[in-house]
Amino acid sequence: MKTITLIPALIFITTALIFGQKADTIQFKGFKGVLYDSLAIHAGIWKISYKKRFNPTITDIQKVESELILQYGKAIIKHHNLLYEDEISSYTPFKMENLSEEEQRDLKWIINYKKTAKKSAEIWVKRLKKEYQEYDRSYYGYIGRNGMKYIRIDFTPHKEKWVDPGGVGEGHLYNLPPLVYNLDKNTLSLSGWTGEED
Repeated sequence: MKTITLIPALIFITTALIFGQKADTIQFKGFKGVLYDSLAIHAGIWKISYKKRFNPTITDIQKVESELILQYGKAIIKHHNLLYEDEISSYTPFKMENLSEEEQRDLKWIINYKKTAKKSAEIWVKRLKKEYQEYDRSYYGYIGRNGMKYIRIDFTPHKEKWVDPGGVGEGHLYNLPPLVYNLDKNTLSLSGWTGEED
């Protein structure tokens, strides 16, 4: 089995003012990362009070990037399991034959979704390893309701590619999902799926 060790190389750091917000830029090999301060306005954290935000440090980001590929598969599996737990509770008191056809279809889907967690993780990790340097990153720091410190990571592809998932009527930007990294526990999760009441 081949092991790949990725240590992002820091080339230079710059500071810029973006619409009155301070942002530090880290140039990695193949991509750049933008560290936003606590005043940054972003859809993923806009409901979080400014008092519950913090400025990520370069050391924080180095930690995030060193763990990204190592923990990405675990984050995918965690999402599958948490979604299953969230959805299955609404079906638990009922027997399959007492459910409508639509409910039976939904229940079968969620059971199958949990079963495919490991395979899905393998596919996504393979994709991340291949495309690791094809996305710039934006990093936002916040303190969760649980008191722990998190870094939200959003990805921006170098080249926009739109895909038609079929049946939804519009194309979607080919991208990686937003992630969050728990600095206190050193764990990576899909955004909104930490299971930690953040």
